[in-house]
Amino acid sequence: MISLMNKIPFCRSICLILAFIINTSCTFLRDTGSERASFWDVFMKSTPEWLTPYQADIVQGNYISESMILRLKKGQTKKEVLTILGTPLVVDPFNPDRWDYVFDIKKNSGVKENRIFFVEFVNEELSRWEGDPVENSLEMMILPK
Repeated sequence: MISLMNKIPFCRSICLILAFIINTSCTFLRDTGSERASFWDVFMKSTPEWLTPYQADIVQGNYISESMILRLKKGQTKKEVLTILGTPLVVDPFNPDRWDYVFDIKKNSGVKENRIFFVEFVNEELSRWEGDPVENSLEMMILPK
């Protein structure tokens, strides 16, 4: 009967042989000449398009909905606007009376959306706002189910 002490060196040698084979097969010469291609490149070209690695959705910036915009009124203070819309993504140091809210989303399916919304103040009071709110269809894509 083979003891446990005899199995350990055997397992180590099998693992070393497998590691050597895998490591040496990771690169090889292409048919076109001496240009080297990695095993991963060849593998990715030979797999079907539907078999791709998972890519997480990338959501960045300030989410501004239509309901938030409806709560804005001329004459509101900066503090009230901060309460409604949140901290702006961009505050221009040369124009502190304009706040820009930028929202970007990149879905793993390739859908890219970009929304820009800004507010302007005169004498520390809200004077005008303009931009693109996040639409309901996009909102359904962003929020978890």
